[in-house]
Amino acid sequence: MNRILALTAAAALAAISALAPPARAAEVRGAGSTFAYPIIWKWAEAFREHTGDLVEYQSVGSSAGIARIQDGVVDFGASDKPLKPEELEKRGLGQFPIVFGGVVPVVNLDGVDAGQIRFTGALLAD
Repeated sequence: MNRILALTAAAALAAISALAPPARAAEVRGAGSTFAYPIIWKWAEAFREHTGDLVEYQSVGSSAGIARIQDGVVDFGASDKPLKPEELEKRGLGQFPIVFGGVVPVVNLDGVDAGQIRFTGALLAD
């Protein structure tokens, strides 16, 4: 009798399990910096392959990313420029660097030929 009850319970659990929807992978949503997009995309792919969880990132620009995290539309935002401590506190946010990038100044002045101006680090710093 106990054996029949156990088999019936096991069959019922198997049938119920077959009807249940599959477990969904977690999804993390972010938005912001277009500069950071390529590396965030690579990290998101590696994370998905390792965990099965999704990271969706919208490359919409730093200001839009900050607005979306502040509005609670996304789970994280990325900005090329760090926020000031008072902005972080006011918005209830934290920040840490994930990538660094170089800035390359370019000049194009009418009437000045290539090589005529030396744009040095000292000049840039001045």
